[in-house]
Amino acid sequence: MLRDKHMTTEVDRAHHERPFDRFVESLRKEGTSFISPKKFADAFDVQVQDLAADLRVHRNTINTHPASPRIQRFLRDTLKLLSAIDEIHNDMARSKSWVRNHPIPPLGHNTAWDLTLNGRADDVVAYLESISDREWMKLTADLLGVRFYSVPALK
Repeated sequence: MLRDKHMTTEVDRAHHERPFDRFVESLRKEGTSFISPKKFADAFDVQVQDLAADLRVHRNTINTHPASPRIQRFLRDTLKLLSAIDEIHNDMARSKSWVRNHPIPPLGHNTAWDLTLNGRADDVVAYLESISDREWMKLTADLLGVRFYSVPALK
């Protein structure tokens, strides 16, 4: 039997799926279409009560109303940032660390996490899309944990 060129199999999808896609799927609450705040917190090495405090919701809200629009918006926006960073470097641990800990000078030295909490995830994505090749190299060096040295251009 000939296979239609538009037919895909599970093996084909798994072969073309990015590690980021598997990561996102691992965060989905079983039997639903939303992201599990508990799995998200675990993935970011954050206590659920700390995630609740960051989101300015009661700690029980994470467990009793995990599909809350406020909670889900933050989780989705944070994943949007990880997707943009995944384009730079395919290392989820370093990417998550960058989101949580790396200050972004043009955005007031705030971290991507803090900016996302304040509804500014699109500003972080715009920053990532706008930076020059030199800045990309520096960001990649930061993600890799190595020092970036700029070499003056030859004349």
